[in-house]
Amino acid sequence: MEGKPLSVLDASVVLKWFVQENGSDKSREIQNKYLAGSIKIIVPDLLLYEISNVLRYNKSFSKKEIDEILTSLSEMGIEVFPINYNLIKDAVNLAYKFDITVYDACYVALALTLSTNLITADAKLLKKADIPEIELL
Repeated sequence: MEGKPLSVLDASVVLKWFVQENGSDKSREIQNKYLAGSIKIIVPDLLLYEISNVLRYNKSFSKKEIDEILTSLSEMGIEVFPINYNLIKDAVNLAYKFDITVYDACYVALALTLSTNLITADAKLLKKADIPEIELL
């Protein structure tokens, strides 16, 4: 997928692929563009933990359904970026700078490291870390 636009997605966007809520249609448009091969998506490995945890505490999902969702994500072939010491150090700095969680800052740090944008459904994150690389779903 060389030359295709690259975006970092956070868990708030990817969750909307599986949970019907405000913004799910826009989120699925991004998913469809990715599946059609017109864009490239990358996520930090943290996303897998966050999605699993949110679904685990959502009473609508069984263990089997969560396993199916994780299998589905794996089969989509979305690139998962392993969090390393440099990225987490950058995330900690951003967390202090913008008064955000280190978890949120990992997504921001990855987007900045890759010189691309971060798409989020988290309006509070956008308000606190108001930088051009972050766009609201």
